[in-house]
Amino acid sequence: MGARIDTLDGRPPVRIHGGSPLSAIDYRMPIASAQVKSALLLAALYAEGTSRITEPAPTRDHTERMLRGFGVAVARDGGSISLAGGARLTGSSVAVPETSPRRPSSSSQGVWRPRAA
Repeated sequence: MGARIDTLDGRPPVRIHGGSPLSAIDYRMPIASAQVKSALLLAALYAEGTSRITEPAPTRDHTERMLRGFGVAVARDGGSISLAGGARLTGSSVAVPETSPRRPSSSSQGVWRPRAA
């Protein structure tokens, strides 16, 4: 996409330098990752042109749903998701359901939570 990113031998801290326009991409993800897909979709909002991200297997689609809810045209064609840069987000009310302690989100599987006796 054209961003300049600095790390310490591929490890944190990560520095992302702005100042130059991002370019749209056509990216085929090597592994399925909702987190990576979300980062690419959010970056694509600021890119010039239409970006397409293709995932090898379905992942969670929370980011696509939220972007649509905020007025962004997100297209899906099989395993590919596309959106045009420069889309304007429109605020709206969002209800976020609570995660049950018996059914934690997969993103919190490694988090220890105390339970009442």
